[in-house]
Amino acid sequence: MLLSPVVPQFAFSFIVTTRNNTEELVRTLESIIAEAPGKSQVVIVDGSDSPLGREWVLKNSALDQIHLTYTLDDKKGVYAAMNVGIKKSLGSWVIIMTAGDYLEVKAKALLESLRSEKKEVVVFAQNVVDQSGRLAFTFIPSVKSIWPHQSVILRRRVHETEGLYPLNYRYGNEQYLFARIRKALPFEIRKEVLTVFCLGGITSCWSLAMSRDTFAIRRQLGHGLVSSFVRSYVYPPIRFALERNAFSRPLSTLIKRAVFSNYRKPEVAAK
Repeated sequence: MLLSPVVPQFAFSFIVTTRNNTEELVRTLESIIAEAPGKSQVVIVDGSDSPLGREWVLKNSALDQIHLTYTLDDKKGVYAAMNVGIKKSLGSWVIIMTAGDYLEVKAKALLESLRSEKKEVVVFAQNVVDQSGRLAFTFIPSVKSIWPHQSVILRRRVHETEGLYPLNYRYGNEQYLFARIRKALPFEIRKEVLTVFCLGGITSCWSLAMSRDTFAIRRQLGHGLVSSFVRSYVYPPIRFALERNAFSRPLSTLIKRAVFSNYRKPEVAAK
């Protein structure tokens, strides 16, 4: 499904999906308030069992300087909720986050630099916090790696020509869109850290369905059969077994940084 064109009214649209996690939502909004450039829009897609409401958001987030669009999701999953938010976006650039993600210190300068950007897609690095609350590593995207959606900044018109997130997979729907985009449009990968992602929830479990979708994504990105199989079916259960225990989590981090080139020693932003 293609996004209907609009005349942009804002420079940036931040899409934030939330479901029964008010503390994480407030943290995300606080980071947006601190780091969003002028003329920004925040679209909150609320899937909570008891919806928070627009007034609750305004009262608990101090979003008085940023345009707020509040809407309910259609209870069809997180990717459908993200698509609801994209449809409500009125910014030239679209940034998609889930409650709990937050912008890194000094993200504003990186976002401001996009005002003169000629590319349609810009991908930034991401800091990752483990389940114990430790800054574990910095993920540096590459041409053939996954792209963390929180650090993928798309011009809104990309969704007008390339469509919304597909909904026919259980995991990683955004990666199928990103795989297609990088073949069709000019993009830039930057090593500066834009966002912070906290491991937990779906990222702290493993299933054969997840491995199946990961394998398909890696093949679309041009990885070989053996490499894709190992990264999809062999490594994930080992990783998740290590990350269940607080004592073995640092070992999982060391393995990532030693074996996989996209994982680096964490970059701590100077305040």
